[in-house]
Amino acid sequence: MGIVEKWIKIIEEENFENIAVPSLSIYTPPVDVLISGSSLIVLVEIPGVSKEDMKLKISQDSLYLEGVKRSYSSHESYQYYNMERYAGRFRRVVKFPFPVDVDTVKAVYRDGVLEVEIRRKVEETKKIDIE
Repeated sequence: MGIVEKWIKIIEEENFENIAVPSLSIYTPPVDVLISGSSLIVLVEIPGVSKEDMKLKISQDSLYLEGVKRSYSSHESYQYYNMERYAGRFRRVVKFPFPVDVDTVKAVYRDGVLEVEIRRKVEETKKIDIE
């Protein structure tokens, strides 16, 4: 393992306080995080990716997205002169600013944007009898 790979591993394993932590080893799609009083919305820009090529996971403190954007060309007999569109693996981890309710997640992928809505976890209180 070279020095660059070691630094990437160290950076990816750190528990950053940032709300969105990009990975340095593979493509990290741009993310917007919107917060209201009772929920938050994560918007991930990943045009050209099919839903079947994405995997989305959630914990109380983070959202994990990974997948692959496949290269596409309908001109099989041609070679690339210039290639600027990204193709390959991607991953993004979004840290939440507060605990979320993992049972209330709603995800919609439309027009190249993945929208994930998550509700804030309601803090439960319990009455304690004093003896």
